[in-house]
Amino acid sequence: RIAAWGFRNLADSGQFFPAYNASPIIRADVLEQYPELRELLDSLGPQLDNDTMTQLNARVDLGADGERNTGDEETVEDVAISFLAGSNGATEENAGPTIAVGSRDFTEQLLLGQILVTVLQDAGFNVIDKTGLGGTNSAHDAIKAGDVDIIWDYIGTILSESHGLPAITLPRDPEIGYLMVAALDLRHHNLIWMAPSAFNDTYTLMVRSDSFDPDIQNMEELADYMNANDAPLKLCVENEFYSRGDGLFSLQDFYGFAFQESNIEIVAYDQLYEGLRDELCDVAEGFSTDGRIAAWGFRNLDDSRQFFPTYHASPTIRGEVLEKYPQLQPILDALGPLLDNDTITRLNARIDLGADGERNTGDEEPVAQVAYSFARANRLLKLPTIIVASGSNTQQQLLGEVVAQLLMQSGYGVENKTGTLDGEALRQALEAGEIDIYPEDTTVALTNYAGLPTSALPSGAERTFALLQALDERSGIIWLTPSAFNAAKALVTGTNLADVDMTTISDLANYVNTSGVALNLCVEADFMAGEGSMLDALEAAYEMTFSPDAVTALPISDIYEGLRNGACDVAQANGVDAHIAAWGLKILTDDRAFFPYDQVAATVRKPLLQENIDLADLFTPAFEALTNDTMSQLMARVDLGADGEPNSGDEESPADVASDFLSSLQTAE
Repeated sequence: RIAAWGFRNLADSGQFFPAYNASPIIRADVLEQYPELRELLDSLGPQLDNDTMTQLNARVDLGADGERNTGDEETVEDVAISFLAGSNGATEENAGPTIAVGSRDFTEQLLLGQILVTVLQDAGFNVIDKTGLGGTNSAHDAIKAGDVDIIWDYIGTILSESHGLPAITLPRDPEIGYLMVAALDLRHHNLIWMAPSAFNDTYTLMVRSDSFDPDIQNMEELADYMNANDAPLKLCVENEFYSRGDGLFSLQDFYGFAFQESNIEIVAYDQLYEGLRDELCDVAEGFSTDGRIAAWGFRNLDDSRQFFPTYHASPTIRGEVLEKYPQLQPILDALGPLLDNDTITRLNARIDLGADGERNTGDEEPVAQVAYSFARANRLLKLPTIIVASGSNTQQQLLGEVVAQLLMQSGYGVENKTGTLDGEALRQALEAGEIDIYPEDTTVALTNYAGLPTSALPSGAERTFALLQALDERSGIIWLTPSAFNAAKALVTGTNLADVDMTTISDLANYVNTSGVALNLCVEADFMAGEGSMLDALEAAYEMTFSPDAVTALPISDIYEGLRNGACDVAQANGVDAHIAAWGLKILTDDRAFFPYDQVAATVRKPLLQENIDLADLFTPAFEALTNDTMSQLMARVDLGADGEPNSGDEESPADVASDFLSSLQTAE
């Protein structure tokens, strides 16, 4: 108004007022997940100088004539879109075509509208969200006027309210109803009805299951009761059903009874259900797909003579919009068949009630979140690319490949970084958002990252895993289903002790302490590193001492060779390593449970899991099928091949072995 109405600003020559430049502000974890947003958002601010912003504000507040409320003002959405179309940032071409989505203002309509918004945005359309327009005719009136391009509406509603068909003439057969409404809306309004929903959100009369006469199961029996007893029952009804052509009075005429006017409580929509539960009324109008019916112990009276017409819903689109963007047809036609009565009822309940089945307790889910989860669960959205990494050892590469291939089979893009990182570098990359998921050992995580001493580690798989989940969730890392195999370290004897009667580590301790033979012990360097090392703890636990001169630190590959060629009598090894069975080595039973139980699980960034909830169970069947024997066999194919010897040319790649393993699971199913 300053320029339009002939005002001028006095210069703040002493610079009293601070700067009020505006910036987009984004959550750090979102920018971390979608780094491409930085360039996009950074492009906007420099284009919004004072003159530009003033002009945009004026178009919204004043319109072309410079006066308020004269009818030529533009909507915020239209002005924003025109700015983007003319900017150097997101142009109309690269922002995608613009589609306005509308809906009515109750839960199911808001949900259906947000499903449209979600799938259309994912398909590259610039969506103007005009959901929540109002009551019965609001969305249909808006699409007829061209104010919105796509809505969902109900067959019975539009035939009755828009086309004026009397309730008695409305079709009860959903196919006939669909053909009728599609023909009438096309002829009169050039509106196209897409494939209808599987659900039928028809009106219903509800009663309390625990207190209403069990002999009254349908509306004919209700009519008989009312007529025989001077209509004593109280009814809760909303104003729309009370007044519309296919509503209460038509229902009463059809079944030949009537509630006394003094017993009719006209209430808001939500009070229909509250009123019935609180015994304000005996009978209440409702919608058959409302989540409260089952959650609150109501039952529907059967519409035994089929008064209520079909209320299947369909996406409805302006004909000229579909002609301009024919790619919309398969997108819209895919939606309705996925939404049956059970599905829409569950989705409605998540919004209205949440997990506890009660309203306004804080566990209700936002409409947009429920719409997104439905679209994701039904593969209606493009899936993100997930960065999978693993360590370089055979076990890590195999598990990394299992994770990567399961993701690809489920439609995710995968950037495969298996075998490229090791140790703490993997964990650091996950924490920094440089990778999204990798397999990790529970013992490694508790000792190296949580900083617990070996002596403090819990015994047993369940306690170990529960502790890790609790510790790491605070760091934004989620542990998924663990492996069936136990990757714990073990003590293994080689060929030198093949003839010695030794099956447990206690047997070994007795031999060390009584035989007078100085056994050669081979271990990885970290097993003997520092004061209070794993080796020190092992010796203390089993009351034995190896001669320091007889303890040698070797790479794991050399350890197995040493056990076979006699350089090592005893060694620390991985209990599922393929060399053990293939080369006739023997694992000593850890009879004092010294070595912590060590499972492996996929660890994933929490924000990624929240956006892709199907990941929580995606890897479960594979990891649960990885027993000790199975893992050992898979590792043997990679490390040794069919001949049981390394580097002989018949070894298989981790990717091929993982693929065969997953194929065998699918065959078994």
